Amino acid sequence: MPRIEWGNRFCTCHLITECERVQGVAEDVFGPWKASLVERPFGPWRITASDGGWEVCRPPEMASLSEFFDLPNEFATPELAVKAVEFQAVGASISLQGAPLGFHGALLERGGVGLALVGIKEAGKSTLSAALASSGWQLLTDDAFQLEETELRAFPVARRARLRAGSREHLPESIWTELSTRKGSMVQEDGGVLYHPSFCPDGVLLTHLVLLSSEPGKLRELEESELMLRSVVHSHTYHCEGLPSSLAKIASLSNRVRGFEMGRMPLQDQARVLRSLS
Repeated sequence: MPRIEWGNRFCTCHLITECERVQGVAEDVFGPWKASLVERPFGPWRITASDGGWEVCRPPEMASLSEFFDLPNEFATPELAVKAVEFQAVGASISLQGAPLGFHGALLERGGVGLALVGIKEAGKSTLSAALASSGWQLLTDDAFQLEETELRAFPVARRARLRAGSREHLPESIWTELSTRKGSMVQEDGGVLYHPSFCPDGVLLTHLVLLSSEPGKLRELEESELMLRSVVHSHTYHCEGLPSSLAKIASLSNRVRGFEMGRMPLQDQARVLRSLS
């Protein structure tokens, strides 16, 4: 049975399907994400045709991840079935026992500068990332990244970036047109779009971490201890392993990365301020 593999530096995922339509969609979605050289396998997922459309069978290991208990198994189109596997695989890979330090946030690169944007859901990470990507930055992920702690190299999770429909009013229409027509893109029912970011197999050296605040304010640099305490809640390690383990891991990050907090301001002002960090 045809087998599709994809992943990042830390995990390799697998999908099995006999349906040619699903294979074609999956190859467009997962093809650019090369499986790990040091294989840490997870899966396989299976997608089969059913009377109601396409059924996703999750790996048994997913049962331990309560976050995914209520996900549906039946999908109307191959695109939706593959999307479900795509998102579940990210949750699985960052939650595996012993997974490296990871953050819910965007990761960008320009001229050797690795910039992370972290914040609560709908803090504006994806919109700001797209704006920066249109002005010379390479967007590697807008969702999550993991760190190789020795060299502090950051690697994006293997998932497409996502712009919600609400971001449309803040970005030029030309950006939406370009992103929605990329190979592997998917325009969603609400008008948002999933699209492939730039690819950086060797990761990027993380040099700056910016916490996005929901309150109006300027960019201010954080002391090492403040960066550690403020960023810990955005770490996957915090949610999977608890506070002591996550603080211990973040301690090695906070004294080697410049940390900032940036308040709400017009999008173009945010992009201008962050461009100055390079």
